[in-house]
Amino acid sequence: MTNNLLTLFCIVEGESTPFPVKIESTETVGELKKIIKTEKTPEFDDIAADKLTLWSVSIPDDDDDDDDDVPMVLDKVNNKDKKKLRATRGVLEVFLDKPPKNTIHVIVQRPQVHAPVPARPSTLQLRSIPNDHIEQELAVILNSVQHRHTTHPVDPKDAEAYQKRGLGPFFKRTLPYGETVTDTKLVMLGLELDKHAKASDGKTTLRSIVEGDIGKLSRSVVAMVAPSGSGKTATIIDLATKHFVIYCVCSTPRAIISPDFNDPNFITLVADVERMYMAVVEEKQGNPFGIDEKVKACARERIQREFLARQLFLQLLLNHIPNLEPRQFFHEQTTAGGVSTIGTLVYKLKEYDTSTIEYMLKATQTMLHSHLASRGLGLVIAVDEAQMTENDILAGKLISPTALMEYRDNRDAIFDGKNQVQLKYRCGFLTPFSATLSGMRATLVILGTALSLQNADHVYSALDKTINFTRITDFPQFSSNDVNKMLSDLVDLSDCEIPPAKRRKLSGRARFSLGIIKRLIITNQTQFSKQSTLDSVVDRTIEDVKHGLRDGVRTILESDKTGEAARLLGRMVLAYRLHDGKISFSSQQQSDFVNKALCRLQQHPDGVHLIMDEPIVVDAVEEELKTSGKDSAFTESWINFTR
Repeated sequence: MTNNLLTLFCIVEGESTPFPVKIESTETVGELKKIIKTEKTPEFDDIAADKLTLWSVSIPDDDDDDDDDVPMVLDKVNNKDKKKLRATRGVLEVFLDKPPKNTIHVIVQRPQVHAPVPARPSTLQLRSIPNDHIEQELAVILNSVQHRHTTHPVDPKDAEAYQKRGLGPFFKRTLPYGETVTDTKLVMLGLELDKHAKASDGKTTLRSIVEGDIGKLSRSVVAMVAPSGSGKTATIIDLATKHFVIYCVCSTPRAIISPDFNDPNFITLVADVERMYMAVVEEKQGNPFGIDEKVKACARERIQREFLARQLFLQLLLNHIPNLEPRQFFHEQTTAGGVSTIGTLVYKLKEYDTSTIEYMLKATQTMLHSHLASRGLGLVIAVDEAQMTENDILAGKLISPTALMEYRDNRDAIFDGKNQVQLKYRCGFLTPFSATLSGMRATLVILGTALSLQNADHVYSALDKTINFTRITDFPQFSSNDVNKMLSDLVDLSDCEIPPAKRRKLSGRARFSLGIIKRLIITNQTQFSKQSTLDSVVDRTIEDVKHGLRDGVRTILESDKTGEAARLLGRMVLAYRLHDGKISFSSQQQSDFVNKALCRLQQHPDGVHLIMDEPIVVDAVEEELKTSGKDSAFTESWINFTR
């Protein structure tokens, strides 16, 4: 059949309203992409048609469907019910000459990054709203998105039934879940053992800081730094049961590292900022100070727009549910509907100038402060995986505020012999990011791991020195008894046990043990005895944990140009094997490297030594050192010890 006009109903992932497009049956999928882009003008103006991904589906769209406002999520469609379409395929190869009625035929997936070009066309007239009209303008914006945030709740009975099938005799209670019954989210347990991280004074906790900020104009900034799995995210989730937390997960188009949450809007923010940087470099060639100043100003404006959108999303929910609970808000902002609504708000805010955005921020923060303070609730902005903003986003492209201040009368001192900014004076996106967020009327919490955040220097240097800045690095140890206590509370371990030696292996961090539950859910419980199943799952979990740790060690060794890291890691293993984990360091930087990037350290009673008490980390380091052959001194010492 030729020249037959087909009508296909499409829906964009994250949206809830299908739309029709017409296409000749003789055309290709590539042409269909162009038609969809045109149909979605102006929303898709910043996306090239060939960057769209199309999936053929057949999803009934009945009149009596209760899910009209539920955003489409591609991952919820079974793999067998969707097919990725290649641009070269003919339309008739994919669709029937008469596609079924009352059916969605195509899911449209935006590219992972769909950011507008930062340089605004000269013909674009940004809107400027007087300060006394800001509240009315905000009401118009919120009204335009009020139907987009709906999240379809999972039936608790369905979640319970799924977990009962998966856990079998190990089922004890329904565990937290996400947007689908199969999405078991153990991270939402928060602080299961009610152990709180503290600042160096041994008393101050994150919750006490947040509650101390309630009702104040100035707010605190907190840097939480510890190895992955120590409980940073769990601390935030625990806080989100009592106070409102605007949660941001740092990632880039090249790397998404959070195992629990994804933040597509932050990826778009990164794309915007990186394009801004390239545009500014081209505009101000050869002027490092001009580039630095302009990039920081552009980044500040983009960050303000992003976090104004996230605060407006909270205000939107409060307008609908005045008694909204903090826990519900935390969940809503991480759903597909919440992510889509925030992205739409960011898009709508593009049309306003800088002054208007600042007026809107002030007005929104005043509204939120008035509502939350009257209920005795705090507002927090939490930035997870913040090391990404220093290591992977504009890394080394900006000049640290400390250098600019120290050498304001002698800028030449900032440069090296090759007329390049000295390495010690370089910084990344973390600097303007933390500086901008610290100016908002919320407690700012920055969570990170690895060396770049060990002293949070770039955070502190970017802040107004009148701001209360606290480092929280003392996270509680997770003993072998804690392993048993936590697992026994979550799953039924009657008639079976984890041997003490294996519990010892899993001690150190709660995340090590939570992997056992994830494996139990996907393991067939009917073929073996309960004890045999548990033994197998524990062994595989230990190997999984070790594999992940070895990946981290390998990354450190591959980037170790001087060999210092390899020598330090070798000393760490030998100290554990020969001296019961007692070790001392020649510098604070060395102990910080081990404590924040790899293995948790505790003060020994003698006041001189530190104690390493995470055996599985030591095992991983030892195995990777042997495999890499990076530290010959370690290898020789180990051979002599094991003879």
